[in-house]
Amino acid sequence: MELKIKDVSLSKCNLISGTQIDSIDLKCNSDAALIKPFEFALIPTGIVMKIPIGYDVQVKCVKNFSVRKGLLILSSFDYQNRIEESELLIPIVNLSGKNQVIMRDEVIACLRIIPVESIRLVKS
Repeated sequence: MELKIKDVSLSKCNLISGTQIDSIDLKCNSDAALIKPFEFALIPTGIVMKIPIGYDVQVKCVKNFSVRKGLLILSSFDYQNRIEESELLIPIVNLSGKNQVIMRDEVIACLRIIPVESIRLVKS
């Protein structure tokens, strides 16, 4: 599968055109992002893309990140931009009970694009 992305981050993510990979590391693309206990935040990644029809986005937590900081990455979200390109934002909830800071360029998750099959329901 070929996926066209734009890297609009302040520090480029070093993606090499034509390279075959199975996931993309997603980094925080903002100055230190503070997430207070039990609060929700959308963290910008600096990656802009359009998901082709027939594919879905999976965002997986990076074990060292989520365990170390007590942050939950919501991987079951609907990436809204199948028609237009826009920046991928990662939804995160702080379950640690204390303030957590995500620094610029810190790897927060990884992205996978997977094929989705259509379902046809048939009465039995």
